[in-house]
Amino acid sequence: MKLISRLIVLMVLIFGFILFLGWKTEVNKIEDPIEGISKLGNSHIPTSIQMYYYLMEFSEEFNVPTNIAFGVAHHESGYNGLRHWRYNPKLTSSANAYGAMQIQVPTANSFADKKVTRHDLLNNLKLNVYLSMKILSYLKNKYGSWELALGAYNTGRPVVNQYALNISNFDTGKLFK
Repeated sequence: MKLISRLIVLMVLIFGFILFLGWKTEVNKIEDPIEGISKLGNSHIPTSIQMYYYLMEFSEEFNVPTNIAFGVAHHESGYNGLRHWRYNPKLTSSANAYGAMQIQVPTANSFADKKVTRHDLLNNLKLNVYLSMKILSYLKNKYGSWELALGAYNTGRPVVNQYALNISNFDTGKLFK
């Protein structure tokens, strides 16, 4: 009887371990594409998830507060967070600003290491977000406040306008409800 009890306990432990390994494998399948997004071909990852990843990555790299990064994305192209499945970053403004973060080609070329085209800004989400965070960081350093930097991002001049106020007070919580 004692031997049977020990065998049952051993079988339960082995079964539990096998279940754990299976669970861990499934979790890795979910997490790896998000963590390694920049190394993957992104065609199979929803644009809203790519956008979230790039905003997090480049806002950290350039010391742009996340509420400002997400606020600009929301105001410029209507980005509404991870579950915004129909998010389309390929927008063009009447001022010839392109993509998710609405960047003009001459501005992009001032901050890029290579020549950037309209096509690049519309089709390379990573580049678009990268340049935006780089520009915002530069403007903050130049003008000393996020409000003036945001005004300059929006108008080309360091002004505190409604755009700047809306973004500097942007609540990211409403994107992730």
